[in-house]
Amino acid sequence: MQWQYPYKILFTKYQPLFDLYDKVIITDKYAQPYIFALFYLRFDPESFRQNVEYNSYDKWGFSTVGRFNKYIFTSDISGKVNEVGDEKVLIISDREINTKKLPNTVNLLNNKPSLFIYE
Repeated sequence: MQWQYPYKILFTKYQPLFDLYDKVIITDKYAQPYIFALFYLRFDPESFRQNVEYNSYDKWGFSTVGRFNKYIFTSDISGKVNEVGDEKVLIISDREINTKKLPNTVNLLNNKPSLFIYE
């Protein structure tokens, strides 16, 4: 369960930061973070159902949430950043990105970095 802990921190501690951005791109390396977003941000279920976009089905016939509202969930962080153009984007990655700006980090319970937050 340690790998789920950073999503709780992300969606509680950093939630005020989300309001400052047009898009929030979040790694889905650690399962399906949209579930944590919905729960901790207390997102309206009806609004979610009206705005959700799913990813393609995998080889077992399952799909995951790709985005809803301003939140985008992906393993291809750099590809999604290139898609948004001039919009103001907050990036939450599972690895450091080649940029001059130093990230905030969310650590696992063993204090190892798990999520890197780039403004």
